[in-house]
Amino acid sequence: MSLNTENMQNTIELELPLKDGSPGYLGLFFRYYSTLGMIASDSKGESDYRIMTLTSIMISAITDKNVRTHLKGLRKQLIDDGIKDFEKTNTRKLSVEEKNKIVVEACYEILGEISDFMDEYLGVTTKMEVCLE
Repeated sequence: MSLNTENMQNTIELELPLKDGSPGYLGLFFRYYSTLGMIASDSKGESDYRIMTLTSIMISAITDKNVRTHLKGLRKQLIDDGIKDFEKTNTRKLSVEEKNKIVVEACYEILGEISDFMDEYLGVTTKMEVCLE
């Protein structure tokens, strides 16, 4: 839990992992990322449904229901926004390949969000706050 240091001077921020998870749970996500790397290197192109499927599996493995709901909604919003952006700049109809590219880009954005969530468990990114007064 972060200390509210907004009005404090001479403060260094400390953030430790907010949650804790077993090594097996964390290993699960590392295996998912490894699988994703293999899928991406298969060169199946934007139409490879496995990226969307793996992203869905990774979301479903998150133990916090609110985070899962948020990520599913965010993925849908990113896809909808990508389609709207395409339609604003093009008069022709969105091709299947172009839509698949939008979906893949949204999935990669969600994978970043999943990494942020997992960082709470790992504590890879740390921020410390210490009052020096």
